[in-house]
Amino acid sequence: LDMVRKKEVARKNGSKEAVDESPLPAFQLDANLFLIIPLSASFMLVLLYFFFSSIEFFLAVYISVFSVFACGFTLRPLCIRVIQQICSGRDAVINLPLIGSATISAITACLLSLGLVLAWLFTAHWILLDALGVCLVICFLCHVKLPSLRVAAAIFIGLVVYDIFWVFFSEYFFKKNVMVEVALK
Repeated sequence: LDMVRKKEVARKNGSKEAVDESPLPAFQLDANLFLIIPLSASFMLVLLYFFFSSIEFFLAVYISVFSVFACGFTLRPLCIRVIQQICSGRDAVINLPLIGSATISAITACLLSLGLVLAWLFTAHWILLDALGVCLVICFLCHVKLPSLRVAAAIFIGLVVYDIFWVFFSEYFFKKNVMVEVALK
């Protein structure tokens, strides 16, 4: 956001100074996480299996907040392009109380993402849920860096083992298929 604001201020002031356009810093996954990710996912799955009715509201709020941010992040480039087409190449900056300055494209992306999340909350339609999932994945891919194919393969293998265990072998420990039970709740 600082890079976007620097560009906007430079454009507004007519400055021809070069603005650093380096990408946002990414969180780097390393090989040590190949066990942590499946174990934390397993912990969350068991937590949902036993206490879903107790944490359902908090889970919906958590997913909704992150989905608004992820959808806003994903829709922002599209909004910038559309606003520039409509406003002849200019994305105006507006000062909002309590928020500060924001561009029209950022406000538009925020309102669109908020509308998408509210539509999902009220309808629970699977297409909206898939759209939110795609936005979350795009946001994840933009902010998380895999340093090598070896790390990606290690994490992938850990997640495959996680998936196979919880789908096929959890019945032996819990008398029910945990993943199916949580998915159907």
